[in-house]
Amino acid sequence: MYSISQRLKNIYDSVDLRIQVKPFCELHPDAVQIEPIHRPFNLPPQVIKAQLGLNKRQDFVLVSTGGIAYQYNCLNNLKNSKQNFVICGDFPKMKTNRNMVFLPMNSPIHFPDLVRASSQVVGKVGYGTTIECWAANKKLHGIFRDDFRESEVLKEFIMAEGFGSEITLDQFNSGDWINVLDQTNLLVKKSKSNGNRIAANEIMEQISSEFGLPFNKEVQI
Repeated sequence: MYSISQRLKNIYDSVDLRIQVKPFCELHPDAVQIEPIHRPFNLPPQVIKAQLGLNKRQDFVLVSTGGIAYQYNCLNNLKNSKQNFVICGDFPKMKTNRNMVFLPMNSPIHFPDLVRASSQVVGKVGYGTTIECWAANKKLHGIFRDDFRESEVLKEFIMAEGFGSEITLDQFNSGDWINVLDQTNLLVKKSKSNGNRIAANEIMEQISSEFGLPFNKEVQI
């Protein structure tokens, strides 16, 4: 493992352009630091709700383990709740059972659109889910893993930005987190910028410089 890490470090140290997207684990003095990057939102919430079999006035809590197959042990507690839940997992097809919609991980519904259409998100925390919740201004109740280097950095970002809370794996499995949902509504809405255009501009500018090509930052990328 060390030899692989060292080889990767040597490659990283040799690059002409390094871009660090917030939040990152360790500041690199020669890197360009930019705002978080997230996938764009495509369809409005009412369209996503219709695709899930909900009406536009029905709120739902999105439950996800970030694309990792998982045996949900909290379903009995969920079905006794007054909330609606959309649960992403290793399911063969979309299926509705009372107040729960089971959604396959390979569903054609764009995941960022699910985040934006939801009222809150619960599950394992990774960069993608974190930043999509941040961009959509959705509360994220997250499980932070001790063996995942990004976890502490993501938790600090979530707490500093004020859009999340921490739950334990035991709470997640038992469904005790249901009691937290109604107490943690996100009130502050901020305008969020996507760092994708900044990253694209930096890359194109580097290419332009290396090959002597003209580059206009105002050009749409």
